[in-house]
Amino acid sequence: MVIQLFLYVGLLITKHLAVMISIWFLFGFLSSVRIQIGYIYLTELMPKKAQTPVTSIWNCQEGFIYVVAVIYFW
Repeated sequence: MVIQLFLYVGLLITKHLAVMISIWFLFGFLSSVRIQIGYIYLTELMPKKAQTPVTSIWNCQEGFIYVVAVIYFW
């Protein structure tokens, strides 16, 4: 997540197409790691009663990131 935060900042700062394409490639690469491994690790470490609300919050946050990015670049 921290690496992706820096990538978002890089997208906002850069004006070079090649750098933007590279950053989007890294987003795709890191998203699979963050979503698959991070989510599984998170649910394994929390109590059963907290898994449902945390899963809902996690998925809403994931969708919100992409909505904000689309609105910004629109």
